[in-house]
Amino acid sequence: MAYTTILYLNTMMPKSVTIGSVTVTSPTLQQAQANTIPTKTALRYLNLATQWIDSRLKAIYICPLKRMKVLETDLTQNIPIGSSYLMVEDSGNFNLDSLVRVTDSVGSETYTVNEIFDNDRNKIGITPVTTRAYSLINSPIVNLLEYPDPVPLICAQICIGMLFDKVFSVQQSPDISNFGKTQRTQGSNALDDILQGIIRLEGQEQTGRRFARSSIRDTISITVAELAHGRDKEV
Repeated sequence: MAYTTILYLNTMMPKSVTIGSVTVTSPTLQQAQANTIPTKTALRYLNLATQWIDSRLKAIYICPLKRMKVLETDLTQNIPIGSSYLMVEDSGNFNLDSLVRVTDSVGSETYTVNEIFDNDRNKIGITPVTTRAYSLINSPIVNLLEYPDPVPLICAQICIGMLFDKVFSVQQSPDISNFGKTQRTQGSNALDDILQGIIRLEGQEQTGRRFARSSIRDTISITVAELAHGRDKEV
């Protein structure tokens, strides 16, 4: 599974490029037709970016990385069976496509956030609908599950670099996008920070600690001396 989503990727795209659908149906001199990247193609590149990240991080972390609980909040209202929403203390902590797990004394279920309501800051839309009711008597808790920062951003940046190379290779001369290069360089630099121990991926298991809980260990880094930013920089 990729470390980020199509929706996250689309938010980072410039207006001239969109994923899945054309944003301008009638291009004019003032507003040109947007380049459209098929969703299947974007998903393939997201998976390639994820594989590239795993290949770099395997020196330190057990890959693929795991989602971790980054937020815990109370369910504030009883939720009937077949509901497409949850009521929480503050919906501002959630994003579209976020994965949430609802747990109470009966059991737990996992849902995906598919709507944030502007007129109700305590309500989030979910899919699929609930297959059981949640009662406040059973002390329900809503957990937000995410990959550790900045992995989703790195995955999106590396993927954008790959996608823009594909777009520009058939449309432009030279066939490399400066925007794509910048995104890829920023993602590579962030990965270097992880390998140097400057950034720690919280909640992830580290390699080489067979008989200890590695998540409580000190920050570690690879043994290669002088790992410098920009060694993968493109000119």
